Amino acid sequence: CRYNDTLTLPTCTEDGFTTHVCQDCGYTYTDTPTLATGHAYGDWIPKGDGYHSQFCANDTAGKHTITEQCTETLGASVITTCTEDGYLTYNCEVCKGTRQEPHQATGHRFVMKPVFDGESKHDKTCSNCWEVFTENCTFGPPAAMLATCEEGGYTATICSVCEGIVKKYDGQAALGHDWGVWETVNGVHKRVCLRNATHVDEGNCENTQTNVDPTCKFSGYVLKTCSVCNIAVKETTGEPLGHDWQLSKSNNDGTHTYVCKRDGSHTIKGICNYSQMVWPVPTCSENGPSTSFARSVGTPFQKPSPLRTPMSVTLTRQDAPTPPTT
Repeated sequence: CRYNDTLTLPTCTEDGFTTHVCQDCGYTYTDTPTLATGHAYGDWIPKGDGYHSQFCANDTAGKHTITEQCTETLGASVITTCTEDGYLTYNCEVCKGTRQEPHQATGHRFVMKPVFDGESKHDKTCSNCWEVFTENCTFGPPAAMLATCEEGGYTATICSVCEGIVKKYDGQAALGHDWGVWETVNGVHKRVCLRNATHVDEGNCENTQTNVDPTCKFSGYVLKTCSVCNIAVKETTGEPLGHDWQLSKSNNDGTHTYVCKRDGSHTIKGICNYSQMVWPVPTCSENGPSTSFARSVGTPFQKPSPLRTPMSVTLTRQDAPTPPTT
């Protein structure tokens, strides 16, 4: 047979061999293979984008490559400012490659409200670099402002940037507050201006305390009166004591009077409950007085008896009996 030979070289991972093909009959066979060479990686090569690669020297096709992220540390850098570009430098500890990451100037950022100087200018502060810039205000047309509770009327020109106001007063005086009624909740008094509900006058009550003891009829209490709002709060401290009655006197009319020991102005009358009635017999010339003793008082009083009047006696002469004869 006449053979055509084809050589297949070994690679990193596959064996090499020669293929023999007969030109006449097509018989094909391969001889003893040549073993794979294995990998032969070289040094890490930086790619310039934060990664580096290793290439196998035995791979002529360039198929066997390892790529990993660099192990970087920050090197010499230029800090970006509001007006100048900067960059960050990174150095890889493995491949020794260096790369720079550019950063454009940020520009000034004015996020804080400008500060008005009270006349015609305002200061703007950059929140990045804290540099302060002074500018002329941009005023709009004048506007008439009416007097309020606390400020007189004026003509105002307002800056559209800093909202600063230049005021020219027109002589109209402040109106003053028109306070509503006081309200008190938990020891705090408050009143609201009727002209402007955002104006509130409030504070803790400044109380003066008056103690009132309980009486026969009424409970005792503490009266707390605020010296500012004049609102009084009454707190009960004791129940009514009730009357403590004692007998005082007979009224000589069938009644007697009780007087309260706690308050002498409290009196009541009672009807006497008689325990003894004495009626002396009238004589020819005198009425018989009625004497009553009040059991509850013990004081007698005299009452003429309407049933007893002086008696009229008529005497009739009778002859004396004749004494018997002895």
